[in-house]
Amino acid sequence: IDATKPILFFSKMAHFHFLGLSPWDRFTRSQSQLRAAFATEFARRTHSPIARGELEREDILTLMTQARYEDGSAMAPEDAYDELGTFLFAGHETTSIALAWAMYHLHTHPEVLATLRQELQTTIDDSPELLVKLPYLKAVIQETLRLHPIVTEVLRLLKSPMQLAGYELPAGTAVAAAAVLAHYREETFPQPDEFRPERFLDRTYSSAEYFPFGGGHRRCAGAAFASYEMAIVMGTILTHWELELHEPVPVLPKRNNVTMGPATGIRMQKSKPL
Repeated sequence: IDATKPILFFSKMAHFHFLGLSPWDRFTRSQSQLRAAFATEFARRTHSPIARGELEREDILTLMTQARYEDGSAMAPEDAYDELGTFLFAGHETTSIALAWAMYHLHTHPEVLATLRQELQTTIDDSPELLVKLPYLKAVIQETLRLHPIVTEVLRLLKSPMQLAGYELPAGTAVAAAAVLAHYREETFPQPDEFRPERFLDRTYSSAEYFPFGGGHRRCAGAAFASYEMAIVMGTILTHWELELHEPVPVLPKRNNVTMGPATGIRMQKSKPL
């Protein structure tokens, strides 16, 4: 991630080598190191004697090495690498960014945090089954993703000509639905710059008004899992701990690679257990 620069995704002209010092050199070198580390671990779990208890492990990589297709063949290392890469970079970094923003807004809006804590206190325990059903916790997550859609534009390539806002667009044209614009429409979300989870308790928004996970047939396959994961993590933390925000000035969004995230990463410290 550190070696990934936005320009590498938006301009092929940046894909050049120069004495091992260019951004593309650093990116490809990091990518090769990651692939080598993965290949070593994949081979160890596939061919080496299984360490005691490893057969009972349920992590994604172990499950991939043990998976078999209908014809009995195992998953190729290259396919496993691509699958695991999707889990790590599309399903880990993105959810972490959303959690960071949620904790930031909760701790800059004490009244919202107090309301959420009251809701959490109504549960018997912090089991996943109960946390994911809490309406205000869900609304906090939805409002966080409204203010900060992790991927700001959803790109599509036209298969056939399209008329859009008076323009005739030929097939092959790239069109991007901009969540970062739709989510800030005053007509849809009054006072759009404010963090107000209650707006998701008052009404339901259409997929054309609110789409933090994209839309259509290519809507993010991990949308439900990400929301589930955020509810569990945030609910568990806030049930057991009080945190202090250590950001002296308002935090601004910054593009990391294809995603947008908080420029500082959101610095917080555990204050005391509840």
